[in-house]
Amino acid sequence: MEIEDIKDFWENRAEKYDTSFQATTQDYFMRQLEIRFLKDSISFFSKGMGIKISRIADIGCGNGFSAIELAKNYPEIEFIGYDYSEKMIRSANKLLAESNLTNLKFYVLDIAKDQLSNNFDLIYTDRCLISLPVWDLQKLAIKKICNALVHGGVYIMIENFMEGQNNFNKLRRDFDLDEIKVHDYSLYFSKDKLEDFLNQNFVKMRIKNRIILISIMSLPACCLMQAITVLLQCII
Repeated sequence: MEIEDIKDFWENRAEKYDTSFQATTQDYFMRQLEIRFLKDSISFFSKGMGIKISRIADIGCGNGFSAIELAKNYPEIEFIGYDYSEKMIRSANKLLAESNLTNLKFYVLDIAKDQLSNNFDLIYTDRCLISLPVWDLQKLAIKKICNALVHGGVYIMIENFMEGQNNFNKLRRDFDLDEIKVHDYSLYFSKDKLEDFLNQNFVKMRIKNRIILISIMSLPACCLMQAITVLLQCII
């Protein structure tokens, strides 16, 4: 699919699901696991590693469901959510108004076209970059994210990989279930290709594999989710 067709897909999802968690995934349990992982990561880097975290950006925030949960847990941190879908941001602002939070704002931004503001201590993407239809745009987005981080900043990347998808389908075959194809609006990463690119642009990188088997019989997203945490000095 072309990038504008993918954007239309997400605009339609926003219109259909509005403030529901289903705007960006049908799997509530996976969403909660992602939020828990982000909470644990923020605590690890700020308390465990002593990295000062005062500004966090959520790139591809959708309707703000995750960002709002995080902002509630860390009232001392400023959160900013960005998404290229105007309707997603409209829904996010509805949720924000209901929450009475003062440490979170949402803005329309296309990571493939627009420049991020800088001086973020931590930036995360959660199933966002897979909506960019070509590898060159995915690399461009990662470079922009790196440039928006402070020296020693942290990038947490929760995205889908073909390796995880293949493992998932192998497990489905073991249960005599049909394989599930990658949606045509998604471009999953190759782990080796991404590692090579990240090694050129980040001083330190750590890869964590998170195995999620909650809805293994029904939803393809619940497979091997590989959360890539890129931290410390960017060298782009």
